[in-house]
Amino acid sequence: MLSGNDRDHGISKQDRKVLEAIDSKELVDLLKRLVRIPSISRSKEESEIGLFLKEYLEKIGLTVSLQEVEKDRFNVIATLKGLGGGRTLLLNGHMDVNSPGAGWTKDPFGGVIEEGYMVGMGAVNMKGGDTALLMAVHAVKKAGIALRGDVILSFVVGELQGGIGTIRMLEQGVRADAFILAEPSELLVLIRHTGMVHIHITTIGRTCHISSQEKGINAIQSMYDVIRRMEESSGEGGSKLFERVNVGSIRGGLSEEYHTWRPSLLADYCTATFDFRIPPGQTEGTLLEGIRKITEKVREQRPGLEIKAELVKPPSYYHMPPFGVDENEEIVRLLKKSHRVVTGQEPRIADFPPYLFFASDASHLSTQGEMPGVIYGPGGETVSQPNERIRIDDVLTAAKVYALTILRFCS
Repeated sequence: MLSGNDRDHGISKQDRKVLEAIDSKELVDLLKRLVRIPSISRSKEESEIGLFLKEYLEKIGLTVSLQEVEKDRFNVIATLKGLGGGRTLLLNGHMDVNSPGAGWTKDPFGGVIEEGYMVGMGAVNMKGGDTALLMAVHAVKKAGIALRGDVILSFVVGELQGGIGTIRMLEQGVRADAFILAEPSELLVLIRHTGMVHIHITTIGRTCHISSQEKGINAIQSMYDVIRRMEESSGEGGSKLFERVNVGSIRGGLSEEYHTWRPSLLADYCTATFDFRIPPGQTEGTLLEGIRKITEKVREQRPGLEIKAELVKPPSYYHMPPFGVDENEEIVRLLKKSHRVVTGQEPRIADFPPYLFFASDASHLSTQGEMPGVIYGPGGETVSQPNERIRIDDVLTAAKVYALTILRFCS
């Protein structure tokens, strides 16, 4: 990297000093150690990885604090102090990972390296990004560069709950002039994505014996109709109520306790939890009202059926509004320039179709924190899939891009 004339353009001696301070062996070792901590969301290992990062950050000379989110759950906030008179940059990543599903042929938490890739649950989402952020700040520190502004590293819990860790961080007053979120974007510059809202929908029917089932209303069969209408109502890229929908869980049976021991009786309760991805212009309220209108059509076809729709509420889950930032915002322009310097290529802007269908803590940082920011991170293609893996060279590239962006923004 950085060997051709095109790549040399715009590189100062200070840039080179910082880039040379990024140790690829240290980067791989850190990523491996992070992957080997099974920090599944809301598990005790969330605390374990937090304590590991705290110790690591203190060893490299940063000021570190633990920020309580819930009992035995905490964010790790580290600061590289500047000389003063400059702008502060917030770097954000989450420590929690999803549970591994079926289909793994490797140890999900083995941290195995294969053909230039690190394999492991959370390697993509988002320990690769976390590693790159930490290595970038470490490089600035090792190179002895005197920044004017501060750099804040925030490793948070509970992003997979809708961002509870970042919400608590903002509530406790952490702010900056801009942010970079290291969520996996395949090293694309992501400036827009949908919002995410989780909703419980419950169908309440009327039980009876199978011998006289025409007299009853099966709540589970009724839920089939609800799911079908939700899928028919989604649409990508249009002005629809929501862009994508997924049924994440479903349970049905007798009474509100969902008894399942007597399948000869029609189920009178069924609850499904839906994940809705909403475009700009939609809110929790407008989504909920629209869903009630959709389910009314199911009720019309099944007289006597009741349908309830309600938001999944905190602390179980926090919703994420749509995220967007102007491509001409300075933090976006600086990161794009850093990408060009490191890779020798023009960065691709991920602003399709026209926005990506995931949600992130950028929603909270840009709305509650009122900070401009951008999403840029390594990996993405195998996120949350069996044998999740991230290309190590991409993690290294991300670290270099972050390091140069820090210099340009905080100097």
